[in-house]
Amino acid sequence: MAADERQKRGLAFAADHVVAGMSFGFWQNLLGKRLQFILWCDGIGAAFPHLPKGLGRNDVYMRLERLRKFRNAVMHHYAIFDKAPTQEYKNIRTLLQWMCPETLWLVSELSNPAAVLQRRPQN
Repeated sequence: MAADERQKRGLAFAADHVVAGMSFGFWQNLLGKRLQFILWCDGIGAAFPHLPKGLGRNDVYMRLERLRKFRNAVMHHYAIFDKAPTQEYKNIRTLLQWMCPETLWLVSELSNPAAVLQRRPQN
C-alpha cells in the first residue's frame, strides 16, 4: 500500500496518503475482537470519549459493521430505499455522538436525508 502510494505521488508522498488510502473495513477491523486487548484498551477506545457507560468495543464494532454494509450498498449503486436509510442515518449520528458532538452538529446542519427521500422518483 505505501509503496503504491509512493510510486503514484512521487515527491508529494506523505504519510497522510497512506492513511487516507486505507479501506473502511481496515479501520473497522481495528475494533475487532482479535485486537481488543491490544488496541481498544490501549488507545482506540479513546476515539469514542462519549460512549455511554455500559457500552464497549463490540457495540461500536457492530454499528460500524452496519455502516460498512450500508456504505458498500451505496458505493456499489444498489438500491437503498428498502434498506431503511433514515435508520442508517440515525446509526451514523450515534457513532458521531460517541466520537465528537461538534462533528455531529455539523453533519446535522449540512444533511437532511428526509428531504432527499421525499424528492426520490416514485414508481
